Order: sequence, then C-alpha cells, then structure tokens
Amino acid sequence: MMLFAGLALFICLPAYLYIEYIYVPRFVGERGNAMHDLASGISAVIDENLRERQREIGLMAQEPLLRTAPLDSPEVAAALTRLQAAHPNFSWIGIADETGIVTAATHSLRVGEDVKDQPGFTGGLKGLFIRDLRWVNPSSAAVPPGATKQTTTYLDLSVPVATDGATIRGVLGAHIDLNWLTAVLDRVTPARAKDNQLGIIVSNGSDRFIYPDNEASILMPPQAKNANQLYIDSIWEDGRAYLSSTVPVQDASPGKSLGWHVVVRQPLTRTLENIATLKSVLLGASLTVIVIFFSLARWSATTVSRPLRQLARIAKKIQSGDERTPIDIPTATTDLRNLVDAFADMSSTLISSKQELASSNEQLERKVAERTAELLKANEGLQSLARRDVLTSLSNRMAADERLTLEFVRMKRSQISYCVMMIDIDSFKRINDTFGHADGDQVLQSVAQVINTSVRESDFVARFGGEEFLVVLPATSIAGALVVAERCRNAIASAQDAKVGQVTVSIGLAEATMSQRTANEAVDLADGLLYEAKRAGKNRTISARPTHVRW
Repeated sequence: MMLFAGLALFICLPAYLYIEYIYVPRFVGERGNAMHDLASGISAVIDENLRERQREIGLMAQEPLLRTAPLDSPEVAAALTRLQAAHPNFSWIGIADETGIVTAATHSLRVGEDVKDQPGFTGGLKGLFIRDLRWVNPSSAAVPPGATKQTTTYLDLSVPVATDGATIRGVLGAHIDLNWLTAVLDRVTPARAKDNQLGIIVSNGSDRFIYPDNEASILMPPQAKNANQLYIDSIWEDGRAYLSSTVPVQDASPGKSLGWHVVVRQPLTRTLENIATLKSVLLGASLTVIVIFFSLARWSATTVSRPLRQLARIAKKIQSGDERTPIDIPTATTDLRNLVDAFADMSSTLISSKQELASSNEQLERKVAERTAELLKANEGLQSLARRDVLTSLSNRMAADERLTLEFVRMKRSQISYCVMMIDIDSFKRINDTFGHADGDQVLQSVAQVINTSVRESDFVARFGGEEFLVVLPATSIAGALVVAERCRNAIASAQDAKVGQVTVSIGLAEATMSQRTANEAVDLADGLLYEAKRAGKNRTISARPTHVRW
C-alpha cells in the first residue's frame, strides 16, 4: 500500500508544486508587468492631452482682440464664444480685468463677479495656472447650461493676457469638464477589458475616483511597498483581492503637479482562473489515482506468494523510471492473473496520464505566451499613439523632446554637432479665418508632407505645436543645414494650394554646440531666429552664426 501511494505522489505532487510555487508567480509577474505597461501608456496619453489643453489656452491668450480691445466690449465676448466653439473641451471661458472683475464670458456666466481673491486669478497673473478638479452644484452660477448631474466636475486653467507691450491687462480663465477624459480612455481601453474584468481607474490628487465614475467618491488604492515595485496583489476596500499597477500622471507643467494616478487592476481570481482550473483537475486526478492504487493494494494483500513479490520488484523498477519494464509473471490462480493484468494496464494508464499532463502544460504555456504577445502588441500601439500627431502623422512634441535629448547626449559623447530648424507657417491665422479650420488643417497636412519629403532620410521631423514644426539634422554643420532649410522653404512656396493659394514659411536655424548645457538651448535659439525672420518680412531663413546669414 505504501509503495502504490508513493508512486502516485511521485507522479502528481511535483507537477502540482511546480504550478503552485514556480509557474503561478511567473504568470502573475508577466500579467502585472503587462498591467504596468498599459497603465504607463494611458498615463502618457492623459499627460499629452493635459498639455494640449494648456497649449490651447496659451494660444487663446494671444488672440488680438483680447490684447487690444476693451475687455468689456461685445467684440471680446464674441471672440470668447468663437474660441469655445473652436475648442469644445472647454465648457466655460471668461476674462477678468487687472482688478479681478469678470468682464466677459461664454454664456455670460459670472460676468461682473469679483474673483481677485480666487486662486485661478492670482495664479493666472503670474503665468500658466492649473488647478485640480473641482466639484460644484449645478445650481451654481459657474456651471454652464445643460448640467444635469448632482455635481459638476471640471479643471481650472488660467493665463495672463498682455498687451503687445507685454503689460498684463487681465487673466483669461477656462473650465474643462471630464468628458475629454472619458473619450480618451474609451479609445485606449483594450477591446476585451470588460470580458477579462480589467478595470481602469483614474484618481486625482485628493484620492478621489474621477474615472470611470466622477461622483466624488473616495478611492484609497493600496500602496506599493517600494517605488521600484511595478505591481501589487492586495486586498482592496471592497474586500476583494486584486492584481494592480499604479502609475502617476506626469506633471501638467513644471512645478504644477495635479497628483493624478492611473490604476489598472484585475481580480486575482480572474487572473488565476485558468490556473485554478488546472490545479483542480490535477488534484482530482491525483486523488482518483491514489484511491485506485489503495483499493488494488488492499485486494492484493490477501495473497502472499512469489508472483506478488515479483510484481513488487517490477513496481519498484517502474517507480525508478524504467517505464518499459515488461510485466510477464506466471500465476497459478485467476485472481493473481487478473492482478498482474490490472497492474500492467494501470502502468500504461499512468504513463499516458503523465504524457497528457505534459501536453496540457505545454498547451497552457503556449496560450499564456500568445496572450502576453497580444498585450505587448497593444502596449506598442499605445506607445506609438502617444508619440504621433494625429492630424499630420508626424511625430509629436513628446517624441520631439525625446529625440532632442538623444541627439544632445550623442553630441556630448561624440563631439559632433547637430542643427535644429524651427519652421512656422506665415499668416496661418489669416488662412483659418478666411477659409476655415478644415482648409487650415489641409494646409498643415500639405506643409508637413512637403517638409517630410524635402529633408534627408536621417533627419527627424515633428509637429511642435499649432502651425510650428521642428526638424533635427544630426551630424550637420550650419552650412549644410542652410541648404536643407532653403530646399524646404522653396518647396513649400512652390507648392500652390488649389483653394488657399501660395503658402510660405519662415525658418529659424541654430546649431547645437558643446558649450550649451541643455538640449533646449538650441531650440530656444532657433525659435528666436524664427520670430526674427517673421519680423524681417516672412518667407525667409535666418540662421545663428557670428554674423547672421539671411536668405
């Protein structure tokens, strides 16, 4: 009986222990890393959208009417209405004069209100200001028409408005509701997230649940034990165990962190569902085999004879791994003959079960590898989406910052300089105002295509913001960069648009040098030369040299 029990344990227990102590931790680690990659990709997308909203309000503050017209004039109110129509993510836009009185706003909300002591006004006087989510009652005067929920949730944004002489004449403020966050996350959520019970949560700096439900309920996600831990499995406030990964959303702007976090979680039971099924099947098969072995052993113990001892010796050989040992024992009774035959059949069954178990493990590992590859592919898609400009299909600002840092580090190591070219479409606002934003977008796409085909294969092109483009020319002197810049400028000027007509650009060109301390110095220099080209009459290139070269 002990011999049969030991044989069953020898076959079944190692497989069970392997699944429990080796395969399960490895599987959980792979799933946790995939969740961390997904959370990181979502965090990058949210960060880029926040930065885009900041760039939009910064451009609004440059509206000529806001810089020159009386702030309480009907023209300013009409301009705010047009700006809101062009930027639907903003639910309210208003402007306050330098004394803190709201002089104009969309839907005429809060006009005449004194906001000089509110953080949005005091912070906006100093520069770009962004404040974490606010929850207000729909009956408040600060809520736009159409709010039906018990509370309305939005972000505060504000920037100073200055005259052409840089004198601050007021603060432009705006509210952003959470519809944009829901739309962004709906696009990046994996297709089978609901089937896999994969939850995506966004919390703000006050640990409030802002996605998928913005009802201001308190959320306290478990914290990792150390900063290097990419995922954790722990008990949440609802009493369930989850595998989760938490990734912070990057600062909305330098020194202005919102404290948002992206949490991706899955119930641990769902994560280990297939493995639990396998363990149950293995345990049931083991118990079944053990019961069969004990029954046969008890029945055979009634007879003590030489065939039984021979049978015991054969069993030991099989136990030691010699599975091909022939079972050929002469017997004098029908009972012993049946026992020998049953033992032979049972040995064959054990070998087949072992092979089937190995095949099942192989299929399971192959399936896990396929699922892991799918998650990696989805993560690669998120990474590409976060670094690609949707309108022009060029690289975006995030990708441009990464490439500038790479080229700057490479220059410091190799001592081979590179050049940075800033390109801006001349009179682009006139194009938008005259022909509409749809034709303006077409002009942006056409200019992007011409730039992309005019530079060299080794050069890097990105949309830097609005109608501005950046080109990085690795291992290129200022003389060689001038040739490329002029080729781009001439090609754009020669490409007539059927509706808009001739489109021209102004170009600022600077060379990164070993004396510069950061990658942004060459970009700032090129940007300044770009505006010098604008002031000099547009449709020209100005480069940074001891003596400026103008074309």
